[in-house]
Amino acid sequence: MFKKIFKRNQNNNNNIVDEKNSLSFINRYYIFLKAHYFFLYATFGSLLPILNITLRNRGLYDVEILYMNIIVPFIIFLTNPLLGLFVDRLRRFRLIF
Repeated sequence: MFKKIFKRNQNNNNNIVDEKNSLSFINRYYIFLKAHYFFLYATFGSLLPILNITLRNRGLYDVEILYMNIIVPFIIFLTNPLLGLFVDRLRRFRLIF
């Protein structure tokens, strides 16, 4: 998957980075999960400021936009455990990562 990072000298094998040792700090088992959260938060970080400007241009007051920005994270924070509890009660388990 990963190719050799660099090769300084063709004759000297000590300067060649081995494929197995290169990027050994990355846990490949969780690479898709890390990529998912990276792109998720990158999307939120780029869209939320634009959303506030769009809502202001549509005629909403600043207080209404403020309430929406406060309420939505709390709804997300509360619904995730509640949905987990609901799924546990139904005994519909699915292995995730």
